[in-house]
Amino acid sequence: MILPTPSSDIPPVLAGPILRRLEPQRLVLWLVGSEPLSLSLLLKPAGAASQRLDLDDTHCRIVPIGLHAHIHLIDVELDSPLPSETVIHYDLITRAADGQEQGIANWAPHLLHDGEPLPSMVLSTRTDNIMFGSCRKPHHASKDGLAHADSVLAPHI
Repeated sequence: MILPTPSSDIPPVLAGPILRRLEPQRLVLWLVGSEPLSLSLLLKPAGAASQRLDLDDTHCRIVPIGLHAHIHLIDVELDSPLPSETVIHYDLITRAADGQEQGIANWAPHLLHDGEPLPSMVLSTRTDNIMFGSCRKPHHASKDGLAHADSVLAPHI
């Protein structure tokens, strides 16, 4: 059996990041890398100091699912609570073996909304609207529901 050789054509991040959970003192993200990644999380609440966390084994579990696919389950318990009803920009920074760092704006600029330097989230104290989504079915005849959800959210960012 011939195994494929690693390729420099494969980007470091294949899917994500996806925000899975947000609580005052907990943040859960998910992404798939083409290899185990060295990551840092940057949190930038509006009007407050930024916080950078290096994601070691205690914060990031890496599960290989293929030769070039590694799920990164990021679960961070924060020392102090995030502000509520405030825009919190965030970045996932990859660090290469040579020390070079790149954030989401470098490796996934297509994920940023127009005019936004980083993705953002808001920790809301009330539930105003709920969107539900399930697995995507790319071969289905209907339009992409996730793209529609993004267009609904865009005016509020």
